[in-house]
Amino acid sequence: MIESANLKGVAAKGLFWSAMERFGAQGIQFVFGIMITRILLPEDFGLVGLILIFMAVGQTFVDSGFGSALIWKKEPTPIDYSTVFYFNISFSLVLYIIFFFLAPLIAGFYDEPQLTDLIRVLCLNFIILSFSLIQQTVLQKRVDFKLLTYVNVAGSLVAGIVALYLAVNGFGAWAIVIQILARSFITSLLLWIFNKWRPLLSFSWISLKELFNYGSKLTLAGLIYTIFQYLYFNIIGKLFPVASLGFYTRAVQLQEFPVKTIASVFNRVAFPVFSTIQNDNERLKNAVGKTLRTMVFFTFPLLFGLIAVSDQLIEVVLTEKWLPASGYFKLLCVMGLFTLFRQSMAKY
Repeated sequence: MIESANLKGVAAKGLFWSAMERFGAQGIQFVFGIMITRILLPEDFGLVGLILIFMAVGQTFVDSGFGSALIWKKEPTPIDYSTVFYFNISFSLVLYIIFFFLAPLIAGFYDEPQLTDLIRVLCLNFIILSFSLIQQTVLQKRVDFKLLTYVNVAGSLVAGIVALYLAVNGFGAWAIVIQILARSFITSLLLWIFNKWRPLLSFSWISLKELFNYGSKLTLAGLIYTIFQYLYFNIIGKLFPVASLGFYTRAVQLQEFPVKTIASVFNRVAFPVFSTIQNDNERLKNAVGKTLRTMVFFTFPLLFGLIAVSDQLIEVVLTEKWLPASGYFKLLCVMGLFTLFRQSMAKY
């Protein structure tokens, strides 16, 4: 539990380690992503792009907003944590079985036979992540991003090395899939080794119902956002060659790295801190507004700069074969500017 009197100190320390974790882990992934992109073909990224919506929707359902509900709840009990832990694992197993049998139908819809095995393997990520969701929630609740920094940086580094080796040796899209799975597995393993939280042999339907009342709203909002965010991938993949989707996928990843990294640095600290002042509407309103303005201050000029150097950036960093991604990249940066402007003008 965060003491309200020490909010500024806790928030400042949390921001530092959150920034270290986000820029460290995401930075490592970004660097390895560039090296892998220079080796793989747009078609390889296109195949993975077709799966992203299923992965994102599935992960939204696995968490079901319970992690956020635990962070927002002022004094969650050990039974609350254990209940959500067992729910996450059970639901991830059910979801994996569903996608295992749907995989051939999805592959047939896009006329890409390779998708069957890719989906069946990549969806194992649901199960792997379900073991670490509460571990991460416990640390975020305490605003303890120091351990998360070490764990996520280590996971990103090892997964990046494995993926690069596979890419060099001709594994194509499988290099990206294994990178995702390896990072999740290593992160989960390290969290269980170094974080002291362990579940009780207890499950409470009352606790689940209470948390669901809050988490279900976040799940619905997250589901709508996820579907609209990733629907473009599937429309492009269905109507255009898979290489076109590969260019779009890489442009999205390139644009999201700075924007989402900066946003997550603030959001992951702000949410547990805001939970301690949830009953003080005026203070909460001012804190949210200040956080948004700070995020815009860092991100707005960055997006303008990326638009200005888009062609040169992609040609130098990703090589000339990826230049068609530049048009997508510029458009996404412009959209990001409008989104930030809307957020900065929002009334709280």
